[in-house]
Amino acid sequence: MHDLAQNEPKTDVPTKAKRGCLGRAWSFTWRAVIILGIFYLGVSVGYNMERPGSQVAIAPTATLQWTRAPGLVITSPIRSTPQVTSTPVSSNTPLPTITSLSTDTLLPTATVVPTLTNAPPPTSTATPRPSPTTPTSLSTNMPVALEVDDSEYAALAVFYASTRGENWVNNDGWLEGSPCEWYGITCRDGHIIYISLPENNLTGELSSSLGDLSYMIFLELNKNNLSGTLPSSLGNLSNLEWFGASNNPELSGNIPSEFANLLNLKTLSLRNNQMSGELPISLINLELDRLWVEGSNLCAPVNVDFQQWLTGIDDLIVATCE
Repeated sequence: MHDLAQNEPKTDVPTKAKRGCLGRAWSFTWRAVIILGIFYLGVSVGYNMERPGSQVAIAPTATLQWTRAPGLVITSPIRSTPQVTSTPVSSNTPLPTITSLSTDTLLPTATVVPTLTNAPPPTSTATPRPSPTTPTSLSTNMPVALEVDDSEYAALAVFYASTRGENWVNNDGWLEGSPCEWYGITCRDGHIIYISLPENNLTGELSSSLGDLSYMIFLELNKNNLSGTLPSSLGNLSNLEWFGASNNPELSGNIPSEFANLLNLKTLSLRNNQMSGELPISLINLELDRLWVEGSNLCAPVNVDFQQWLTGIDDLIVATCE
């Protein structure tokens, strides 16, 4: 028995202790490596998430697992933040498993949209449109009309010049400020609708520019010194209800056939002037209430239809042509 005990192999206690210490050191080393790897990956992903303009697509419920050390599984959830655009991942899609972590490991790539903080604001290259209240068609020396259309302002300015407005009896306000405040002018909804200048020493020929006052309802120019003929452009005043140019001794010619277009005209007064000839048969298209042409050489044609039309006018003073 003693001999057997002597021959029995002896166990080296220090060697076992060394092996135990080395195992624990080896296990601690791998745990430290894994923990440092997790920290490095978290910092890198967080940095990319927080960069301005970055867009990182990460599954909302994705997890990363490391299984390097035997029996050790560390799971690190990646949570999305308001700055991360998450892309839904199908529940059947396997999540990535990282079995090793080294310096060569590729981290998620973030798409960075550069933000220019000092960039100047964009400069518009569009051509500025003129203000609708600025009469661009007129001379720069002419005052701006704030309440009427450019063409209407210009039409009045030409009318003023052609009838020698500087010699009128009353030309208060003309060519100054808004035309709606000029003597004899009335406006409505930004348009000239009324001109009344009787006995005001208007001298010369009527300008064709009056035909541009398409909103005109009332035009009275009685007892002045107008001469020449009536412009055919007056036939453009489709809203005109009253036209009077009586007692202008030098006014001549005939009534333009374009007057047949004045379908709203109710009163036509052309007394005491040098006008002559047959009234246009086309006037039968009008529904006049008053037709005054006495004291001139104007006359009604013997046309049956025209004579029948005259019977429908309540206040009529006209001679029949011989």
